[in-house]
Amino acid sequence: MKKISYGEIPTKEKIRHSLFVSTAILLFVGDMFLILIWGLFENYFPYSSALALLIVIGCPFIYFYKQHKENKQVIEFDEEGYTIYRYPNQLYLAIFQKREPKQEYHRYDESTYCKLSYEKADNHHHNDYSIRIEFEGKQPIRLLPGYLSKTNLKYLLLLLSSKNKNFEDPYQLQLCLTQEHVQIDTYIHRIEEEFA
Repeated sequence: MKKISYGEIPTKEKIRHSLFVSTAILLFVGDMFLILIWGLFENYFPYSSALALLIVIGCPFIYFYKQHKENKQVIEFDEEGYTIYRYPNQLYLAIFQKREPKQEYHRYDESTYCKLSYEKADNHHHNDYSIRIEFEGKQPIRLLPGYLSKTNLKYLLLLLSSKNKNFEDPYQLQLCLTQEHVQIDTYIHRIEEEFA
């Protein structure tokens, strides 16, 4: 069993604030550095050159800021109002109700474990293998892969809502697959329960 790790859940405002503050600090330090150089070497370093250097140094800061924002992939669902923030190294899960401005949090038991393995899938016309997922103390299920046609994460969560006996929360499966670097949309062609 592999432990599922959950990150701290920030608000949208906290994310925007941290991005703004980090970028502002970088630009401020760059400006102070250029002013210091211009003040020390005023005779050899005209103001126009300092301005050009500011642009040269400032552009990478803006680029990194944009890259940071682009690394945040947002998946939104129209009806339910779910929002999942996916960062390169960690996953933030937050639920925003559109009718209610307040943010709700999902608190998870830190001792939640999952086990993922690939197995041969019989009588499946798309692929010859399936993914077997087992949560601690829960009945295992198998995910049979399909093509990325009409399937999406929203459909997966709706399917899992009817199978809550296998999960404390349907998002546990999403987190388990994500942390194992499995593209979840590929595995929602069919979900089977594994019977003893």
